[in-house]
Amino acid sequence: MNLHLCSRRSKLFSFIVLVGPLALQTLAQSNAVAYNASYDELTATEVGVPITTYEELNYTNWKVFSVSPVNLSPSSSPPNHIDLNATIGSMSVCSTRRLFNLTGFYFGCTALKGESVEPVLVPCDVLVTGYSNKQQVIQRTYVFSDVIAGPMQNVTGLGEVFVGLVKVTFQLAPPVGPVLALDNLQYVMYDKF
Repeated sequence: MNLHLCSRRSKLFSFIVLVGPLALQTLAQSNAVAYNASYDELTATEVGVPITTYEELNYTNWKVFSVSPVNLSPSSSPPNHIDLNATIGSMSVCSTRRLFNLTGFYFGCTALKGESVEPVLVPCDVLVTGYSNKQQVIQRTYVFSDVIAGPMQNVTGLGEVFVGLVKVTFQLAPPVGPVLALDNLQYVMYDKF
């Protein structure tokens, strides 16, 4: 008789152990906040203003621009967008108690051609890498090739692969040449469980 009761308690304990993490995850994501970082309310200029923190993310190597000579922003949310001002730029959580899922972004690339002082849209490859617990967990390359259709390409549907991140990096591949512009960085921020 005692053996049966022990077996029953063991099953109950197993159920709690299995459901426990799910309950914690549900609780952590119940305070989730979805962001669409448009950068439009930030102070920006035609020459760019460094951005360091915005909507729960720390930014490294990015500048906010108010306008673009080649009109990069209209397909996302004018007037502001951010440009990478180094070979690699990152966004990381402001709080060590938070994680985020990257769900989408707009991007485009520009470069000077010939002796022109006006940049033009150019094709480029952008390497996007996600990190969790100081380790790389996901890496994908996105191609901006339709410079005729321009001005920015919309990347969506990332919420299933870029999950549980503490940091994401963007870099051009190869890292020299064009300038990378981003807008409407979409992500969901939530507590660790």
